[in-house]
Amino acid sequence: MSFAFKKFSFFQQHEVKLHGFPPNSTCHQLGGNLLYVGCDNGTVHLLNDTFQSQGSFNAYGYKVLYMAWSQARQLLITVGLEEPGISTATVKIWESDKVISAAANAAATSSAAAAMSALPQTAAVSTTPASIPPLRVQKVFSNKYPESEVTALAVAESGGSSLLVAVGLAGGSVYLFSGDMNGPKGKMHHTGKLNVRPDTGDLWRVSALAFKKGRSSTSGSRPDKPAGTAAAPGSATPAAAAGATSSSTASPPPSSRLAVLSGRSAAAEAAA
Repeated sequence: MSFAFKKFSFFQQHEVKLHGFPPNSTCHQLGGNLLYVGCDNGTVHLLNDTFQSQGSFNAYGYKVLYMAWSQARQLLITVGLEEPGISTATVKIWESDKVISAAANAAATSSAAAAMSALPQTAAVSTTPASIPPLRVQKVFSNKYPESEVTALAVAESGGSSLLVAVGLAGGSVYLFSGDMNGPKGKMHHTGKLNVRPDTGDLWRVSALAFKKGRSSTSGSRPDKPAGTAAAPGSATPAAAAGATSSSTASPPPSSRLAVLSGRSAAAEAAA
């Protein structure tokens, strides 16, 4: 009996272009036609739909933690650290058109410099991020707002010119910030605080945040449930997410409700 081997072409060869997705990424956010990628060195990279680098810019002195996008105003919202340690956590608002322009100019300059040297073009682009001032800057923590690890970020838009930003924390709290986005001289400020812990004895970590539109009543969850929906202070429904309480000094968009995903932290599970 004789045997013969037959060659089957199961796979076809395709050229795969090198992508510009940074290996040290910490978070990413789709905004407009670009993908914004935050990194552990404080920079934010801009990628197109084929993951090719469109440049980068310096956002923080240490690390980018989370990002969100305002579709109506085309704003990039970030929270990150200027230095090691949670005390330097800061919320920043960036105008996308200015960020894109500055990043593209820096990338073009780097490409021209690479063409005149022996350095690869991609290396030159990645090492020369643009420097651009943010539209708004707000410290996360103050004397009335204790420090805790930042674990989530969400943003809500109103019919006017204000923006509402929610920052979730590992201690079971959500800090709210709002501010007028018109003009370069506006400011952000603390709007209020939500407590999503079922009681003060547990370490209740906020895992995710999302603003929801609508005025329907809150679907409060039982204390043993890890998730709930809290109405933002100033809205038509009471704040309640796994027994949440709130305090506020300003009124955010009345149609915004904040969905909070939370659960017992690893420390609490270990103690149990």
